[in-house]
Amino acid sequence: MIEGEQEKVAGFGRSNSAGLMPPPSVIWALAIAFVILIVYLSRGFVLLLLLSAYVAYLLNPIVKVAEGAMIKRRVAVSVIYLGIGVAFLVTAYFVFPRFRAEVNTLSGNLPFFGQRFDEAVDAIQNEIGVNYPAADGLFTTRELRYEKLNDFIEQQVADLPLLLGHLASIVLAGVLIPFFSFSSCATAARS
Repeated sequence: MIEGEQEKVAGFGRSNSAGLMPPPSVIWALAIAFVILIVYLSRGFVLLLLLSAYVAYLLNPIVKVAEGAMIKRRVAVSVIYLGIGVAFLVTAYFVFPRFRAEVNTLSGNLPFFGQRFDEAVDAIQNEIGVNYPAADGLFTTRELRYEKLNDFIEQQVADLPLLLGHLASIVLAGVLIPFFSFSSCATAARS
């Protein structure tokens, strides 16, 4: 009897199911790793939610002032978002024509700017070549610069689908962030 009691005290008398269970630290480590994996895989969505929460946090003081004036929270948030939208549209209405005029002027003068740039680069290369003859071999000719520029433009055109994908994700974020922050701000409990 004394031997049986000693085996139970030493841990030999435990049932097999308790022996197969991993320690709690391993379970917690696996749970934390799983949560990190989920957050990593959905990092774009998590970033959208964090930005939405930040926008709602920034708008909350304005909403509280409106609530103090006996305006319902949903109405206050709607008016704030409507005001932001109208301000954005008015700004775009006045800025876009000026921006378009500047782009048209720039594109009209682009050959002149290109010629002036080439002349300036050639002048700098000639001056350095005269003052430092050993450095003259480091510079390229105008034709080689044009070839490299054309290669760069071709590479950018080849990357156009990737750039359009990034643009689409930015537009989607521009729509989802206000939507999520509106939902968060409009339904937040008074505190």
